[in-house]
Amino acid sequence: MLNHTGGTENYPYDQSDILDRSRQPVTPAEQVAQAGERPLVSQPGTEWRYCNVCEAALGLVVERESGTTLTQFLKTQIFDQLGMRDTGIDQGQPIPHQALSYTRRGSIGLAYRWDPSWGYGYGQTHSTVGDLYRWDEALYRDRLTEPFSN
Repeated sequence: MLNHTGGTENYPYDQSDILDRSRQPVTPAEQVAQAGERPLVSQPGTEWRYCNVCEAALGLVVERESGTTLTQFLKTQIFDQLGMRDTGIDQGQPIPHQALSYTRRGSIGLAYRWDPSWGYGYGQTHSTVGDLYRWDEALYRDRLTEPFSN
């Protein structure tokens, strides 16, 4: 799932109705089920293709194996362990000092805001530059896996 070579279509993200669809909440199980009803776009293991739904499926695996929510798992096993105090999962509540996204569609304006449930497993995280530095340092020093070796 993390290698994105499973042959899974990035459904429904590559569909024309995604902007309308993404305004409504969705569960991770619904996302994975919808994608599972679609035909493969390549033979598994043969072609790299980014897939948000695979990230959602991985989040469900983490929840099942850890016995807790993905949000709680990430907080206790990664963010807290690395001292990432300004990193969290967007649950739809206001985030203090949040930077707003902008886009250019003829003129510059606020980017489209979708329901945060669509970002489960891959797009709900918010952070700061300082916390991203801690994350980067943990990756380079192989500290990311230390919390799991207890």
